[in-house]
Amino acid sequence: MVQHKLQIQSVAVSIEVAELPPIYCDASQIQQVLTAIMMNAMDAMASQAPQGGNLRITVAPLDADWVDISVSNDGPPIPKDVLPHIFEPFFSTKQAASGVGLGLAVTYGIVKRHGGDIQVTTGDQTTFHVILPRGQAPAENKNTESADVRRETVHTDR
Repeated sequence: MVQHKLQIQSVAVSIEVAELPPIYCDASQIQQVLTAIMMNAMDAMASQAPQGGNLRITVAPLDADWVDISVSNDGPPIPKDVLPHIFEPFFSTKQAASGVGLGLAVTYGIVKRHGGDIQVTTGDQTTFHVILPRGQAPAENKNTESADVRRETVHTDR
């Protein structure tokens, strides 16, 4: 879906990925996060010019415990009065037929559930920083109680 839209809009893409240890996360959810950010970036670039623009994705260690996945575009900056609201559910600057304003709200929730953070800088370029903990592989579930007992973690902050 993203690749097709990139081609139609003649957006140039560059990807830089540093050598990293594995990041333990729900890959499909992080893919959803990056797809939402890239689709919004393409919409922003299209609002400035009918075709063209640059999308840059970089993945690098932030420090020993964190990884920064950055998605930058050279579309127009996010207006200062809009910036504080971009992660609010149902907030959108697009026409009603183009979306309902859930993409970045869902993105924010996914990143937070992964123990990460999402930050935005805007100006000549707009960059979304998806900051995720490196984490460890989940330990084998060694249940010392009866084999009939099922244990799970239930997140109550959803």
